[in-house]
Amino acid sequence: MGAIRVVQGKTGAKLWIPLHPELARILEAWPKTNLMMLTSSFGKPFTPDGFSHYMAKRIARVELPERCVTHGLRKVAARRLAEAGCSANEIAAVTGHVTLEEVARYTKAAEQKRLAQSASGGLGNKKRTKIPKPDPRFGKTGKIAVYTPFTPKPENPLG
Repeated sequence: MGAIRVVQGKTGAKLWIPLHPELARILEAWPKTNLMMLTSSFGKPFTPDGFSHYMAKRIARVELPERCVTHGLRKVAARRLAEAGCSANEIAAVTGHVTLEEVARYTKAAEQKRLAQSASGGLGNKKRTKIPKPDPRFGKTGKIAVYTPFTPKPENPLG
């Protein structure tokens, strides 16, 4: 299986990410004329700011909502992985997040939805348990239960 190796810009995490079969097919067909796949108009690798500006222009050109920004790609990836049932550790292995708290921040809604669906599905599959009726004498004995905490007696050091 093919993979890409990247260094996550925000965290510096070195990532090895297996290629999705569809992406592998696209990359196989890509012309092998340069080591860099995405280059600036000068044929040079993008700087982070240069790529951000490039994407902003393309996003505006196709009239996507303003909330569509390159930073959102990482969040969308995390959310979609969560919706697919991936664990927080699996998501961090792809997104390069350093802490699971960051992953949780991006995937909270997807995780809640998945857990709620799992819980609801579980209800239909479980055998109904009959709750026994209490003994009719329960609570009618006239006796009051009193809680008495246990206090150990001090040991006699002299025996």
